[in-house]
Amino acid sequence: METPLDPSGKTPIKLENLSKQTVFTVPEGYFDALPTLIQTRVAQTRVAQTRVAQTRVAQTRRQVGFSFGWVGRTVAFASVVLVLLGAWWFNRTPTAPATLATVSNQEIITYLEESDITQQELIETASSAGFPLEEALFQPLDISEDELRRHVDETDMEDLI
Repeated sequence: METPLDPSGKTPIKLENLSKQTVFTVPEGYFDALPTLIQTRVAQTRVAQTRVAQTRVAQTRRQVGFSFGWVGRTVAFASVVLVLLGAWWFNRTPTAPATLATVSNQEIITYLEESDITQQELIETASSAGFPLEEALFQPLDISEDELRRHVDETDMEDLI
């Protein structure tokens, strides 16, 4: 029976047709020492890989460490302080005298004339707040005599009575 040819055109080899001769020789005790040799090489490879990994981690720490080192901490601290100062600055409550200092006397007079607040209510509010009324009543007014006369002339005296 003829054996079919494989696609390369060569005759296939059959194991039954091969001779039983020893072609290769192995040194004495080779297979006894083989497991120890393999384990030693694997251990050496693992140690080398561990060293490489440790070196990479150390290099990464050095690279990242610069940004999170003392310079990074200083920048982070300064940023936090700046944010806190900004929040305090924009959220602070101005004091009443500072707020009233920005309002002109004419605006205060206009407000009091247009509101339903009586003089008695103003006096009671000022005295309950601890405002020294005697000093306020006897302070010299910061208006000229002509302005005072004009205001008296414009005010309807019948409404005051």
